[in-house]
Amino acid sequence: MAFNQDTFAPVGPQSTAAPSVFTYETPDTILQLTSAGYFIDKAGQLEEGDIINTVSGDGFVILGVTATTSTAEVMVSSTATLGEPVASTANATTTPLSGGATYTGDWEISPRSMAVVQSFADAAGTLYFDFSIDGVNADSSFPVGGFDVSANIPEVSPAAVGGRYFRVRYVNGSAAQTVFRLGAFYSEITNFYAPLNQSLGLDAPAIMTRNPLPWLDYSRGLFSGITSIKKFGRNPSVGTTFEPVDIGGIYRTPQSSAATTVRIKSGGNAADTAAGAGARQITLQGTDENFNEVTDTLATAGASASASTTTTFTRIYRAFVSQSGTYATSSTGSHVGDIVVENTAGTQDWLTIESTNFPKGQSEIGAYTVAAGKTGHVKLRNLSIDSGKTIDLAFFSRSNCDETAAPYTAMRAQSVVNGISGGSIEAFGEVDIPFGPYVGPTDLGFMARVSAGTASVAVEFEIFIIDE
Repeated sequence: MAFNQDTFAPVGPQSTAAPSVFTYETPDTILQLTSAGYFIDKAGQLEEGDIINTVSGDGFVILGVTATTSTAEVMVSSTATLGEPVASTANATTTPLSGGATYTGDWEISPRSMAVVQSFADAAGTLYFDFSIDGVNADSSFPVGGFDVSANIPEVSPAAVGGRYFRVRYVNGSAAQTVFRLGAFYSEITNFYAPLNQSLGLDAPAIMTRNPLPWLDYSRGLFSGITSIKKFGRNPSVGTTFEPVDIGGIYRTPQSSAATTVRIKSGGNAADTAAGAGARQITLQGTDENFNEVTDTLATAGASASASTTTTFTRIYRAFVSQSGTYATSSTGSHVGDIVVENTAGTQDWLTIESTNFPKGQSEIGAYTVAAGKTGHVKLRNLSIDSGKTIDLAFFSRSNCDETAAPYTAMRAQSVVNGISGGSIEAFGEVDIPFGPYVGPTDLGFMARVSAGTASVAVEFEIFIIDE
């Protein structure tokens, strides 16, 4: 609606030395009353600082005339309506968007401290809160990267508005929408809650009111976009020069151009075959030529070399027996002999799943590569050494490991401990803040050396991976 002269009147004689007071009655909402130019018909009568006592469609409100004299802002709102939400009419739509299209609402000043936007679409998109001081220029957006809106999942997002101008901006993804509902509401509610079994997204407006067990929440996947990975490595024969802490003292790190398929090396145990009593299949985890995370499997072939993977690898940081012909027990493992993985050319060993003393069923690689599009944070956990031995240990990182030409990013020590005597150290290097961030692709790993002879060295660490 618009301003109605018939219900607007001054209150008694007006003094030139004090703000004038007026009364006004209208079914219009507070949002309409405070929109720019609402009182344009009275711009010649009103002065900055004048007061308009108004009975509006939202309840009683005291308005103060601004410097433009055609616009007013809320000074006091009635107690009865102060906490009630107010629906926006300038930031709402039900018109589907084509692929890549944008819906932009109109600037308006909120009558409440918070703006809440609810949206639903059958295609993914990104929601932004735009703010302005003058209602013309977009001075800031919240969040900077927007709220990610998944297809067919309702999104409710809040933001503090204060006295600023506000509008909604929604950028649709590449897929066209057939359903789109968006509405904005103004409210005094500042606390948004989440049930204990709900995933907490990185942009979720959730306030924790519990004392959670972080390890349990991570393992249950309740922190979406964050994964906890436990890694351990062991080298049973570390020498007097630094070498990786894993079986065989190797962690292959070719450049993208040298990515290779791999296979199980010949010379294995005859029982470790696709129909045998030992390992029938192993699974490999690592990165491809683009340093993206990949997984592949190999069927075992006994004493013969296996077929090659279809995936080309630049890194393999974990391998394990994923199928066995034996129901494993404390006396019989899931494979019979050592399982060695090599490049298809047969010129380089890449890793070993060891069977000494008891089949481990798992590689023991004290290294990891944070894939492209991920960021890692590392907690150093445990270190164990042969009794009577003294070692030096270094934790290294190398970022930008997808570089293809010099100058290359340097490999750097992140933690160095020297002269450690045999035994076990719990939570060595433990700090409240983990090492990092390590932006992928980045190699992470441990290297050790012994003062004399050889020694068995084992490490355990935890990596928190964040999807970027």
